[in-house]
Amino acid sequence: MVSKGLAVVAHLLLSSLLSVPAFAVGPNDALPIVTLRDTEGEPTALSYTAGRVTYVDFWASWCAPCQESLPWMNSLVEKYADRGLDVIAVSVDRERSQAEKSLKRVKPQYQVLFDPEGAAAKSFRVPTMPTSYLIDQNGKIVRVHRGFRAFDKASLEHEIDVLLGSPTH
Repeated sequence: MVSKGLAVVAHLLLSSLLSVPAFAVGPNDALPIVTLRDTEGEPTALSYTAGRVTYVDFWASWCAPCQESLPWMNSLVEKYADRGLDVIAVSVDRERSQAEKSLKRVKPQYQVLFDPEGAAAKSFRVPTMPTSYLIDQNGKIVRVHRGFRAFDKASLEHEIDVLLGSPTH
């Protein structure tokens, strides 16, 4: 016979395990639905636009590789926006002022959203900073990339090229 206290603990443990996804969001998953604040403080859904490819990057001001990826995302916009790429950077800094220092230096040409409570990061089960998600034209995640190194750029850009198809020059 199991004690009543042990049964309650087992029930609570099982309930908590069932209420949280066991794995991080990954390829073939739909983009989780979350609402964050934009640079004007307005509630904004983290979403994709049907027919466009979306690159979502979770970053933080204290993350050195993130400081390298932020300016590179400007080059993604310059190179691919006209072909159908949207870039969204999600700051997980608790203090918005810390994120804004990085943004002031980078002058992002892409959408920036703020996740100080970590709601989106929890929904995505972000494993490390930075982590990026490449989303296809139908809202399905096709690639999750952890970390950022200079040599990652070529493979990420190749995958973006493939999703966007041939340039229309």
